[in-house]
Amino acid sequence: MQKKVEIAEHSIEMQLPYSARALEEAKIPQETIEIVPILVGNLTESMEKQYASAFLPYWNDCANFFLFSGDFCHWGERFGYQYHYKKHEFEAIDDAISAMDREGISHLINKNLQSWYAYLRKTGNTICGEHPFGILLNIIRSVDSAGVNAELHLLGYDKSNVCANTDDSRVSYASVGVWV
Repeated sequence: MQKKVEIAEHSIEMQLPYSARALEEAKIPQETIEIVPILVGNLTESMEKQYASAFLPYWNDCANFFLFSGDFCHWGERFGYQYHYKKHEFEAIDDAISAMDREGISHLINKNLQSWYAYLRKTGNTICGEHPFGILLNIIRSVDSAGVNAELHLLGYDKSNVCANTDDSRVSYASVGVWV
């Protein structure tokens, strides 16, 4: 991973305060927790599958907790992405971005790996967590094939701004929980 990419990475910094709060509410002493940040970079679909295989033994150990992080759509000229998703159906740009994100979220929640990949190819959505989420879906595919039914649920969705026109920009955020 290039140094400038690593420096720009912010998912870990965004997740640590929430993780600390969750541990506090669960009355789990933070000093008993070891955090192993893993930055996966830009992966192919086959590499995502390989990562999932490597992580699977740790996933199956209930002493471990996994947190996959990545923002959803980065929309606007400054991000180099201004695709107007289903323009005929969603005239307002902001509504189109939310609808596009929700389609992607539905592929995650439905655990449909091939639809997830097709969606990313079709929309080019700038989801910086697309590869961690691909790894997650591969792990869940393995877990489900072993007879465990993992369930994914949307916990929340928000955005940094409202895009009223092409001069605006925004980043979308989604929280999805996994129950095994």
